[in-house]
Amino acid sequence: MKNLLLITFFLTLLCAPFFGQYSVNKLNYNAHDYSHQPGDRYDPTIAGVASFLLPGLGQVVAGETGRGLLFFAGSIASTAITLESITREGVTVLGSGNSSNVEFGSGTYIGLFASLGIWVWSITDAVKVAKVNNLAYRDRNKVGLHSFRPTLIQNPNNGQLAAGLGFRISLN
Repeated sequence: MKNLLLITFFLTLLCAPFFGQYSVNKLNYNAHDYSHQPGDRYDPTIAGVASFLLPGLGQVVAGETGRGLLFFAGSIASTAITLESITREGVTVLGSGNSSNVEFGSGTYIGLFASLGIWVWSITDAVKVAKVNNLAYRDRNKVGLHSFRPTLIQNPNNGQLAAGLGFRISLN
């Protein structure tokens, strides 16, 4: 158990340079304000599916490598607790007649619930991180529709008015 904690600690120190900007972005942007626009850098759906497959992968896809590695390390640690508890406490098989019940120790259940909690948290967090980072990216790079105004144009040939729309797009 001590070795697992040391490994997690060193992974955290190792990943420190890879921490993204989400911790700063979440103070200025709300994920509930997000609506998909063409040109978004991160796809929240892909981030969620990636974290569904492997906890932490969605955060890496959304540009938060250190955060993703911490979720992955937490998932590995809780799985290790579960497996270690099964091997140490053993499995008790209670039988009466033709039926039998299997009982696990309390550490097994703690590890299973921790694994499930980290997995669900990783999925929801990856979607939120992708949305917030997209909002920050749009604001920082001013990507999107900037001005949209209706205009009336007079046709020089016959003098009649024609309706039209003028807009400006910036893709920096």
